[in-house]
Amino acid sequence: MKTIKVPCSISARHVHLSHADYAAFVAKHGEVTKKRDLSQGLHWATHEKAQAYGLNFTIVMPPRDETAYELSLSEAISHDVPFQFGKGLFQIKQRHLHCPQNSADELDLKDGDTVSIQMDGSRAGRYDQVLVRVDRWASMLEVHLDTDEANALGIKNGNLVDLLLP
Repeated sequence: MKTIKVPCSISARHVHLSHADYAAFVAKHGEVTKKRDLSQGLHWATHEKAQAYGLNFTIVMPPRDETAYELSLSEAISHDVPFQFGKGLFQIKQRHLHCPQNSADELDLKDGDTVSIQMDGSRAGRYDQVLVRVDRWASMLEVHLDTDEANALGIKNGNLVDLLLP
């Protein structure tokens, strides 16, 4: 088994607005302003927040075809949000590896494959079933975990994890 170190990003509560929902947000609140660039592609977070179920969601740009509110399982349960795993309006995303095409070719990975990651330390552990996403806009290999998953292994934003390849 081949092992390489890759950075990990923690995906906190956020929303990807559809084009129509974005237009409605701008009509009501005005234009959004960039807070910071995100690590993958052309995505960026705004200063403005969208609200749902009493929660504030960071808006991630650019708009998409469909609106998707992403949150952790513990948040969904504690706020009684009607979530689905990986689809629907309120989503709990599967942990995943963003992978540019050139990296996918080099590592013999394809979109939809699964890999494992491992973290050493006082809260050492391993996650299997990490979904590989070969994205045209991905700028680097990077694992994305939600806050529940990251906290369970003591992972902080930017930590390196071991990517276990078959």
